[in-house]
Amino acid sequence: MATWIATAIPLIPEVIRLTTPYFSRKPQDKSLDLPASVAELQDASRTNADAITRNAEALSVFAENTQKYIEALQTGAVVLRRELAVARTVAIVAATMAALAFALAAYALSS
Repeated sequence: MATWIATAIPLIPEVIRLTTPYFSRKPQDKSLDLPASVAELQDASRTNADAITRNAEALSVFAENTQKYIEALQTGAVVLRRELAVARTVAIVAATMAALAFALAAYALSS
């Protein structure tokens, strides 16, 4: 466990040397070009509006497909429930017949 500490300690001064410029930078004082900034923001909002519209349409199609898939699953569940009821009935009849056959065989062997 202490191996990684022994490996990392010599690297600490190098990490500090590399990261110091990022923390000691002074903010650059840029003169604001307000009309260009407004135009850039308007362009970005138009682009984002188009992307949001396309995403909404894609989500609508996805919701429709998901609804169809859920309906198909529910239909399949109903069919499987019916088939399970039939299989359960067949199993009960088969178990009853086996018990009767065993009783008949035991009676035949005893007499």
